[in-house]
Amino acid sequence: MRKNIRLVALCAAALTLASCAKEIATPDPVEKEASLFNMTVYAGDDTKTEIESDGAGGYKVNWLSGDMLGVYEVGNGVVQDKTVSSPLTAGGSTAAFEFAFAGAPAAPYDYTFVYPASALGKVGENYLVTLPGTQTFAEGSFDMDADVLVSEHVQSDVRPTSTDVRFARLGATVKMTVNAPVTTENIRKIVFSTTEANIVGSYVLNPQTGALADDMVSGSKAITLTPETATVYSGNIVVWFRVAEVTLSQNFTVSVTTDAKTYTKTINLAAKERQLPFRDGKMAMVGIDLTDVSGVENTRVDVIDLAYTGVSGTTYTAWEKKGSKSEAEYKGKTNETSGVMGLRTTNSDCGIVTTVSGGKVKQVTITLKPTGYKRTIDVYAKNTAYSDVSDLYSDSKLIQGNKIGSVSVAAAATENVTETVVFTSDYNFVGIRSYNSAAAVPEIRISWEGTPVPSVSTGEATDIHANGATLSGSYAGASGGIYEAGFYWDTDASDLEDIAHKEQKITVDGSALTSGNFSGEIGSLDEVTTYYFRAYVLWLDVEENTYKEFLGPILEFTTHAKAYVPGGWLEMPAYTVDGMNGTTTSSLGDLYPLTHYATMNDKQQRNYSLLYDPEMYASYWVAYPLCSSHLGTGRSSNPFDYDPDVPSEKERKTRV
Repeated sequence: MRKNIRLVALCAAALTLASCAKEIATPDPVEKEASLFNMTVYAGDDTKTEIESDGAGGYKVNWLSGDMLGVYEVGNGVVQDKTVSSPLTAGGSTAAFEFAFAGAPAAPYDYTFVYPASALGKVGENYLVTLPGTQTFAEGSFDMDADVLVSEHVQSDVRPTSTDVRFARLGATVKMTVNAPVTTENIRKIVFSTTEANIVGSYVLNPQTGALADDMVSGSKAITLTPETATVYSGNIVVWFRVAEVTLSQNFTVSVTTDAKTYTKTINLAAKERQLPFRDGKMAMVGIDLTDVSGVENTRVDVIDLAYTGVSGTTYTAWEKKGSKSEAEYKGKTNETSGVMGLRTTNSDCGIVTTVSGGKVKQVTITLKPTGYKRTIDVYAKNTAYSDVSDLYSDSKLIQGNKIGSVSVAAAATENVTETVVFTSDYNFVGIRSYNSAAAVPEIRISWEGTPVPSVSTGEATDIHANGATLSGSYAGASGGIYEAGFYWDTDASDLEDIAHKEQKITVDGSALTSGNFSGEIGSLDEVTTYYFRAYVLWLDVEENTYKEFLGPILEFTTHAKAYVPGGWLEMPAYTVDGMNGTTTSSLGDLYPLTHYATMNDKQQRNYSLLYDPEMYASYWVAYPLCSSHLGTGRSSNPFDYDPDVPSEKERKTRV
């Protein structure tokens, strides 16, 4: 089914709330050399790309110099290689794109043009149109590479030399206003995320029909926004970006990371009975107030990427990274290959080592790019300094250090692989090297101690009664936003060992938490039953743009027996056995609420009732009626004996 994206210019739908992943990889464009056949594509008015206020509440749009289209030409049902137009030499409300197609496919011909050319690609057998998960925002406008446009489908019995097409905008344009406290800090990134649905990602395109799938084939629930120019985190900051068509009805989170702190707030839309709709071809406005968020000190994470490589090609050049957040210094010898960092093996001059300790390392996260061959990166560590990267290639483990783990990408992989090697022991120095042949590494992140993540505690259950109880929990050390807190529960403790969002849970709105303590009431339970429970929090990791769950220990409680009020007789006590809690070591299910009958005035009448505790060998209470019809004289010949309704081993001889 074709995704119904709208052939319209920008229009606005607003939602303002006072208060308040991985990145999708875009395939590299494959450009073709000019050859046999040329085509001019004329793009009409009001489609692309520059945002300019018209002064009357609307926005003008224009094509810009440098814009390029991409297309997969289809000849007689056979999809040809991707072709990219020449870049525009000038912008305007209309545009003419020049294509040079290679080969001579048979008729008929099909074309679906996509802007930008980088948004159109192929992964495996799928032709994809991608809304990117990382975008740059400029003052008064969004990232042009995120303004994804898909043309109407063109079909022809002859190869056209020119064609007029209209474009539809894929995804919504969002204007977000962040109300920030007064600081002098510079924004490093802003993360907009939700737990509900993917908001960026890739759609499958059928080049033969122009049909675009309704649902993403891959995507992310978070988008990372970086400023094009230095932007101070202070006052009202306007951020433009593009997201997929979706209506958020549960939550969204905005996290601003500056060069000093991270400021995070989650909005619970469900609690506010509000929705935030994003529509293809439409504009939405949202405001979030972060003035009441004090922020937390940034975690100590060092990033090594293309900025620290050497020259392009097979030459490996030495570099030094100093002044990193952890205060560690890094030395390495790498090169630039295919737009990422290249690491090589069996070469004493290649690899990455720390030469000055920045503390205790906690984890190393490595991203590997597919190259058509299996590639592996090994991570070593030790507590004495590396003198040089050549230490990694010695036969001596004392020099190499202990191998902590590895990250690999398979030969058949089509997407980047990102994995984390976690350190379970303390080490001061790290060594990183390729295991077999040169590896393409977009990024390495090294996290040092001091990274605050939630520590969750489960409190004892209180106010226990026959059908429920009050549960309590707490968390500490959380950096960033707590979206949700609560408790999982079950009658089987083993079901809570490795849990991930069971249905049997009670939740607390994270945005309503004013401290690290939270509680909730659990009800509709069975009487005299043991229940197990544990506290949890759902936390936004702003470094990885994902929500993570942290759990407290498993505790238990047993519900009480229900009140014994047979028939509601007037002589019965007004309280229930819940009031006995703490007065006996008996299981509450082992108490004996009993009523005995006798023949009085020639008919069966109740004689007396009692609640017997076999652990205490005594009754909590004995009750009998004093109505005249229940009174009699004399006694049968039965001697004092065991109560016939209580097992003899659980009682001393009772006068009855």
